[in-house]
Amino acid sequence: VLTYLAFIQRHDSNPNVPYALFMVAKAHYAMAPDDLFFMPPIEELDLSSVQQARNHLERFIKQYPKSRYVTEAVQMRDHCLDLQWAHLRYVVGFYAKREKWMGVAFRLHQAFQQFPVRAQTLDNYALLATAYDKLAWRTRAVELWLAIGKRWPETPEGQRAAAEVARLQADIAEAKRQIGRAHV
Repeated sequence: VLTYLAFIQRHDSNPNVPYALFMVAKAHYAMAPDDLFFMPPIEELDLSSVQQARNHLERFIKQYPKSRYVTEAVQMRDHCLDLQWAHLRYVVGFYAKREKWMGVAFRLHQAFQQFPVRAQTLDNYALLATAYDKLAWRTRAVELWLAIGKRWPETPEGQRAAAEVARLQADIAEAKRQIGRAHV
């Protein structure tokens, strides 16, 4: 990696710079953990090398979209995305199993930002609505249940959405009444 980076710095106008950038990205990709039988699953490991590989691959793809190496770079970048997505799903599940709802909400927000297409699932919406409910963020939970009812009306969750919205709105109204009584 250092050799290629030094080449790029010293010879920034050389026609081999795209190849050197690709090799930097490929070297970072090669440092990603492997799925070995004696190691924990990849999604449970530190994936900082995968993030570095993804950053270098995305830079290469953006700077040299017509390179002969771009197809391979896209495949490697997509594999990095798969690994990162699996890791994020693992972490969300970790927090959900332990009923750490703030962690669930934070990581799902992160998922929606980093993986806007992959994260848009019914399961993620329902889990985030549950986390909001458990955190007493009922207005946000209402918004999610409304979205679930609209996007997935034929599913059991979509059919349950109206009842969840009604329950949460009743909870919100009761909380407002309690606050009103406290100020009287």
